[in-house]
Amino acid sequence: MNVPQYLHSLRARLALGLLLVLTLLLLVYGLLAYAELKADLMEIAEAKLRVQAEPLLEYCAGLRSPLREDLYSSAADLMQELEAQGLEVRLYNQNGQPSANNSQSLEDAIPLQPSLLSAVMKGKSLSQIRTGTAGRELVYLSPVINSSGLVQGALEVRASMSSVDVSLARTRLLLFAGGLAVLLAAVGLIYLVIRYALRPLTNLAATARGVTGNRLTGRVAVPPGGDEVTELFVAFNSMLDQLESAFAAQRRATDQVRQFAADASHELRSHLTVVTGYLDVLKRGAAAEPREQSRVLTAARTELDRLSRLVDDLLTLARLGAGAPLHRQALDVPGMLSDAAQRAKLFAPQRRVTVQCPTLPPLRADPDKMRQVLNNLVDNALRHTASGEDITLGAGVRNESVCLWVHNTGESIAAEHLHHVFERFWRADTSRSCSKGSGLGLAIVAAIAEAHGGNVEVSSTPGSGTTFTVCLPFNAGDAFEEKLRKG
Repeated sequence: MNVPQYLHSLRARLALGLLLVLTLLLLVYGLLAYAELKADLMEIAEAKLRVQAEPLLEYCAGLRSPLREDLYSSAADLMQELEAQGLEVRLYNQNGQPSANNSQSLEDAIPLQPSLLSAVMKGKSLSQIRTGTAGRELVYLSPVINSSGLVQGALEVRASMSSVDVSLARTRLLLFAGGLAVLLAAVGLIYLVIRYALRPLTNLAATARGVTGNRLTGRVAVPPGGDEVTELFVAFNSMLDQLESAFAAQRRATDQVRQFAADASHELRSHLTVVTGYLDVLKRGAAAEPREQSRVLTAARTELDRLSRLVDDLLTLARLGAGAPLHRQALDVPGMLSDAAQRAKLFAPQRRVTVQCPTLPPLRADPDKMRQVLNNLVDNALRHTASGEDITLGAGVRNESVCLWVHNTGESIAAEHLHHVFERFWRADTSRSCSKGSGLGLAIVAAIAEAHGGNVEVSSTPGSGTTFTVCLPFNAGDAFEEKLRKG
């Protein structure tokens, strides 16, 4: 079904709907008012006719003999008085034949209809609307009952309905003209009301048209009140807030991916360049010297091992970012810290490595990922701790979470660098840049903590060393699965 073009406007549809409702209400009201007025006028006319006929009925009821044809002469005064009031009066005997008539001869009078005569003879009064030569007439037919209670005949009184018809015609005209005037006035008022009511929606549409992927800062002013329009504006602003946050997060993620790809390619190219250089050395004659050949091959193998670890770290970060499932199980936190400490002593026997851990409830987490977290933190501490300095591993409970921490007394991190330490391939412009790591160890720690529903913190104080803390909820695996279901 094709909708007219002008009905595509919300204003037009609202105005048309309101006009239709108003027209229907005016029509119903007019019909009810007209019907009520008509009934009242008819009731008044009938009552007036009964009152006018009452003296003649009382006179006829006082007669002892039945109604005769010469009754007109005895009731002439009363009948003439009714005639002067514009009424037509007839008297009928028990057989329905006219007994007296003040306006025409008895020969021309029409007998009373048998159905009406039968009803009157039973003592019933009737009122009818008939159409005569002069228009509509109200006919009142009443039985004539004598003093003995017997029906002697019938009295018929007719009155013109012209005054009633004029009143009804005037009423119809007033109702039609008044309804039309109300509708015309309603058109203008409805337009103004709808225009005022929809002005906030117009502002909302203008704001929505101005929203683009690069411009999401515009907001629409929320009108006062708590109606549906206010709820719409609040929802619209909330949607813009979410879109702005989503676009900002997407831009940040895109920038991070670009930066990560550039850093990864640079790191991979650096290692490959070094390996290529060693191969060139061998090609230029180092292979002829066994000692030089061994040194070059050892260096090349070391560089390839670093390249292999870098690729493994990149794969680990990719899997964590893709939401790889965790194989959770109950972990013995003190035993896990002891294993990490033994590994540190094996690689750096000159360091003092200690464990501080009270009795803790089991932690449900991925054992391989948690070992990688501790190993990365310990390796980071070993690289930045001089011989004879302390490395301490510990754990505790904080706010329904298990917190594992690694503290070293070596060099500290500058305050302006603390928020960069978990970024991929980031290295400070200090002696830490001499690190031989891949630059992904701490980023992997942060990614694993986030996958478990936890977080990682770092604090560093000059002269006191640096502490890395990883806090995980007791149900770390459940938190991760819940995150996957929601994500």
